[in-house]
Amino acid sequence: MKSLFAALLYVVSAAFFGSAVGQTPNMDTPDGVMKTVTQQVLDEIKSDKQIQSGSISRITQLVNEKILPYTDFQRTTRLAMARNWNSASPQQQRQIVEQFKMLLIHTYAGALAQVTNHQIEYQLFRAPPDATDVVVRSVVVHNSSRLELD
Repeated sequence: MKSLFAALLYVVSAAFFGSAVGQTPNMDTPDGVMKTVTQQVLDEIKSDKQIQSGSISRITQLVNEKILPYTDFQRTTRLAMARNWNSASPQQQRQIVEQFKMLLIHTYAGALAQVTNHQIEYQLFRAPPDATDVVVRSVVVHNSSRLELD
């Protein structure tokens, strides 16, 4: 279960409640995007009975609406494929990106179906203002277990 939840957050951050509660959404910074989108997803999970009962279609809809817009699938797929990306034709690359997207949707759906009382604590965010790749450090807390997630 930890690995599914970690995969969800890792993929979203590679290409996102604790401290975001009561704050104005800040979509101008990487950590602001992470906090805002994560809080929106967790709020929706807590308020939607279909999601809580494990409705895959409703979870997939949530993933499509809240998470996928922030995911660069071509870049994520290229990173996952490493050197093999360049040996694929443009048509194969498009197909691989689409299949990877479907895999991620199913991974997100599986992870979100298992979320109950998880909380996320964000560490202090530090990055140069002109950085294009950053790490948002966080800790996922569930019961008494803590999972560092960057």
